[in-house]
Amino acid sequence: MLTGSLESVFASCAALASTVRVTGLAGSARAWAILRYLRHFRKSLLVIICPDEETCLELESDLVALKSLPLSEAPSEVGPEVAVFPSFERSLYSSISPSLRTRLTRAGVLSRLAQADFHGAGAPLILLTTLDAASLRTPPPELFKSLCVSLKRGESCGSRESLVSSLIQAGYLRADTAEDPGTFSARGEIIDIYAADPTLAHPCIRIELFDDVIDRIRPYHPETQRSLEIEINSAFIGPCREFLINPSTLPGLRERIKSFADEQGIPRTV
Repeated sequence: MLTGSLESVFASCAALASTVRVTGLAGSARAWAILRYLRHFRKSLLVIICPDEETCLELESDLVALKSLPLSEAPSEVGPEVAVFPSFERSLYSSISPSLRTRLTRAGVLSRLAQADFHGAGAPLILLTTLDAASLRTPPPELFKSLCVSLKRGESCGSRESLVSSLIQAGYLRADTAEDPGTFSARGEIIDIYAADPTLAHPCIRIELFDDVIDRIRPYHPETQRSLEIEINSAFIGPCREFLINPSTLPGLRERIKSFADEQGIPRTV
């Protein structure tokens, strides 16, 4: 019954130039309709604006539970990834910083959007967010692309020092052990990275170097620090901070602050 009704709605969406409003869906039926829509129109990116973050999290749970079910006669198709792009819990003018989880999640999703090829053959992405989160300005995609670290087994990483420098430039914090999102550790020829991107299948990866060549890439468990017996051919590590202040961005930031101060009549010295 629901499937037949959805097919008629999709036919109206394809035939009409105006907006089609659908009401009456409740609970997991909303997630089912979204997945059917994604599959019917072969969308690679679908952004859902929810009234609040509680609704985002409920919808995410339903989508994750239902996305593995066969929605068509091609069950071998890659299921969609689901990510939530949250808003900051407090005003940006508040003296209290947003939570680390929120900052890492936002940076991870922005990195995913910046590097994704939504016209390629990868898994489609369903992005859940709120109007507050979607209306906030974010850094340009080009900045995230320039700071992403691409790793491939059998290829050179430049050098151990250059890889460590790239991670620091991308906002990662060096630690003795990488057991928290946004951290990395470097011990001899082994580099552990705990990425911030929530859509990654393996956010914790262990890079084993042979001189400057990436010999192995394996996921590891952040609590036990033990490697998993899974070989990964490549990994894409995006910045773990939304607003990056490092040697490459500091000069431009300084000049923009000076220009803004001049426009507002604010003296540069106190």
